[in-house]
Amino acid sequence: MGYAIQFDAPSANWITEICSGVKILDKGFKEKIKPILSEGGYTNFSNDPFTDVNQLSQKFDFNCLNLGCGYYQQHTNREYVVIEEVEKSLQIGEKLVVFLGNNKYLYCEEKEKDTPTVSNILDIEEWNDEYESDAEEIVNKVISLQHQGYGKENIIMEIGDLLYMKDILNFD
Repeated sequence: MGYAIQFDAPSANWITEICSGVKILDKGFKEKIKPILSEGGYTNFSNDPFTDVNQLSQKFDFNCLNLGCGYYQQHTNREYVVIEEVEKSLQIGEKLVVFLGNNKYLYCEEKEKDTPTVSNILDIEEWNDEYESDAEEIVNKVISLQHQGYGKENIIMEIGDLLYMKDILNFD
């Protein structure tokens, strides 16, 4: 196997670059595929809490990719799929396969943790107990909003509202 493409991210422009703190594609591979991704409207490289292709990335030496495939509000009773976006993601996947061909794209950077995970953030010994449950709620809310397809600006607004309601952030 030369690379892996998974279709398991919300929205129509989401590309998982880091998953559970582990990079799943290197800079060279990212730059190589960026023009095709951009052609299909894929511009949002993201840091996600989990996806199946992360396991392949950790066990093998090739680059992996996870693309948004037109679903929203996943794992809720309001989940829905936009068929045109599913079809678009498949078209971009096909273009990537034709472009990349039957070649192996070795991951060329050291796979190391780039960002803290929820569990190691909450395990910091100096963490103030008073805010530990609030911190866990905030982290879980951000993860939930990302997986529902919310953009960065909307997530910031939602978290700001949550902080204000909890009197952690007071604008007065």
